Amino acid sequence: MTSQERHEARYQRRKAAREARRKELLDEALDFNKVFTFPHLYHSAQLCFRGVSWKASVQSYKARCGINVARRLRDLRNGVCTLRKCPEFYIRERGHLRRINSIHIDDRVPQKCNSYYSLKPVLHRTLVYDNYASQEGKGTTKARDRVKCMLERHIRKHGMTGGMIVFDIRHFFDSIQHGLVRQVMDRYYDDKWIIGLNMKIIRHNRTDVGLVLGSENSQDFAISTPSSLDHYIREILRPDSSGRYMDDGIIIHHDYEYLKGVLEAITAYAAQLGFTLNEKKSRLLHFGEPFTFLKRKYSFTETGHIIIRPARESVVRERRKLKKLARKYDEGKIPFQTCRESVQAWKASIDGTECFQITQSIDKLFIQLLIPWLVREEAYKPCTTKSYQVDKSSTFATA
Repeated sequence: MTSQERHEARYQRRKAAREARRKELLDEALDFNKVFTFPHLYHSAQLCFRGVSWKASVQSYKARCGINVARRLRDLRNGVCTLRKCPEFYIRERGHLRRINSIHIDDRVPQKCNSYYSLKPVLHRTLVYDNYASQEGKGTTKARDRVKCMLERHIRKHGMTGGMIVFDIRHFFDSIQHGLVRQVMDRYYDDKWIIGLNMKIIRHNRTDVGLVLGSENSQDFAISTPSSLDHYIREILRPDSSGRYMDDGIIIHHDYEYLKGVLEAITAYAAQLGFTLNEKKSRLLHFGEPFTFLKRKYSFTETGHIIIRPARESVVRERRKLKKLARKYDEGKIPFQTCRESVQAWKASIDGTECFQITQSIDKLFIQLLIPWLVREEAYKPCTTKSYQVDKSSTFATA
């Protein structure tokens, strides 16, 4: 046996051992009959009730929960998976028109069970650490903390030299190929029933391309299908730091010229997966130039101090929203409490940024629009909206 043959034999033994260990740990998540059981479906139904118990369809399902779960389990075990037509509606979010599908509670329960007991245990194990979306213990706060950690580490090691790539995938959910999802399922699953059920779910409202917004299964596939791009960046291109949150990503490296080739490489690799980088939002920057990532603007001082502020468009949007709330309050459509809670929620969302002057300007606008009877001297004092009361005689004044 030659040296190359010994290396190949050793690799195959290790690969077989890893696969056996994976199947042992994920035994229940890889078997259709162990995933879809009455206790699992019933627990998934209780999870689906959270926050939507006021809906008539949910109340009707909840009243006969045990019977509905048993009926659904019987149909799944018999190979019958009838999905209801999902109502479609459109919302305009930050200037983008988004197509949303509302999943009926009768279909949401088995999809929640599929996600909670199968997709998440199996697919989340394959993700890189710096993939932050739709995972327990992660999220936008974790992503922002990691980006700050990457920047600080780079400054300590390389100073203000090098560069970074900030990229965005254009029409992310609408660009995910169903064939790519099938490749992911075939790679990690052997059970044809689980594969068939998931492919039927994603093809129910889309033909060959795109995932619906509103399904938890879509989020699981959205973070796992481009995972090969994360591994390609981390293991083949090997920059100093990299991370991705859904369609937004960042790459940091000490060699600016090397990043030019990295940008071309990830553009070509993303095209192989069916994705297109947004040319307006994907940029190659010298380290130290200000940039925006996940609605936070990062800038640097000459000494390397990192300044994090809310993105300007977020502040502008909040001021416009506050003016609309003030008009509705004047018309008697909403109570004062709703306006105050809205402002407090937005201020909490930008907590951790250097935003003292921004919050003061929002407080000042709040007072001018909603509490005009305050004396002018008080309006210019440092304040929070919690410290003011309104006239109790007003019908909607409930401070």
